[in-house]
Amino acid sequence: MVQPARRAAEWVTSSPDRKYVIVGAATAVLSFSLLSALVEVAGWHPIPANITQWIATTYLNFLLVCSWAYPANPFRWNLVGSHFMARGGSFVLVQLGFAGLTAMGAHYLLALLVSSAAGFFSNFLLASKVVFRSARKKVM
Repeated sequence: MVQPARRAAEWVTSSPDRKYVIVGAATAVLSFSLLSALVEVAGWHPIPANITQWIATTYLNFLLVCSWAYPANPFRWNLVGSHFMARGGSFVLVQLGFAGLTAMGAHYLLALLVSSAAGFFSNFLLASKVVFRSARKKVM
């Protein structure tokens, strides 16, 4: 029983791209949780709450991607800038989609889910093909 679980864990963690997806999924869960807490518990309006959670989870995502998914590319400040510039495009896409959907009456969590799907895809392409491309060559 332990052996199949160990093989599955090795398969998941053997690819930087799979690790990247795991980090993205974990930070997405945190993103939804933080947004819910800011809106439901703290009483924030959904748009500033969404911007706040995005900034926090983007930085955490960067640190986890740098240290675990693509560790051959150590933390460097120029990567922070590249990562945030790449994520900036995703941010605009997500925020416009989020604002548009909430303006049309969609629940803020549904709006985040729908707009984040497009943002996640564009972010994955930018991060794996542009920001961390040198790390991908070293790890693979």
